[in-house]
Amino acid sequence: MSIYWSARAVVPVMRRNGGGLFLLTGSISSVCGMEMQGVYGPSKGAVIQIARQMAVDYGKDNIRVNAVCPGTVDTPLLRKAAVDSGDPEKFLNGLASAHPIGRIASAEEIARFFQFLASDHARFFTGAVLMIDGGFSAR
Repeated sequence: MSIYWSARAVVPVMRRNGGGLFLLTGSISSVCGMEMQGVYGPSKGAVIQIARQMAVDYGKDNIRVNAVCPGTVDTPLLRKAAVDSGDPEKFLNGLASAHPIGRIASAEEIARFFQFLASDHARFFTGAVLMIDGGFSAR
């Protein structure tokens, strides 16, 4: 719902300014069924469809819209969950091994990908679902 309200406010401004970019954050849960993600997964799946629909609706206005779907990312919240698990090393190793690349992403890696997508180097990307998940969704 927040994407709708944001777009409703921002699209007219983007149109007046000759275009713009929405980078929506999905997740591996957007495309993969995962245990204990009964509400989170479907809500992240909706992000993909919103990105696609907005790309079609606003492309003529030079507004690009993409969905970025990260795998597990090393964040303070993830580190807290690891500690709360009672066995942080086992918790983190389990997450890393779920990704074919054998590790989780750094927050900087994800931020740099967003930075690339916001640059002129990515002007032809729109309506894309971009997995940055260490191969997780390839399984």
